[in-house]
Amino acid sequence: MDLDLSASEDGGRAVLTLVGAVDVESRAQVQSACQRLLNDGPVGLVIDMSGVTFIDSTGIGALVEVAHNAQDLGITFTIRRPSTRVQRIIQVTGLADVWDIEGDTESR
Repeated sequence: MDLDLSASEDGGRAVLTLVGAVDVESRAQVQSACQRLLNDGPVGLVIDMSGVTFIDSTGIGALVEVAHNAQDLGITFTIRRPSTRVQRIIQVTGLADVWDIEGDTESR
């Protein structure tokens, strides 16, 4: 499965848009991209997951690690517009109670 990533800026927050699968094959790619963005010292890191079609436990683990890294740096961590599939997994894992979720869940 493939994953496309693109970075942008939104009001001082770094935004990483993910499209495709966040899994064992893309874990390092996601973590590396997030670390580069965190190193730039934004006030926040936003992961736009509206285009994520699949996420597994490895992908969730990568996001948990990124969220911890952001917190350690005093940078906010937000998930933006998670697809229904991603939203369900975030809720089941209890991360919806820990992470800021921004935007409406899309129907998929």
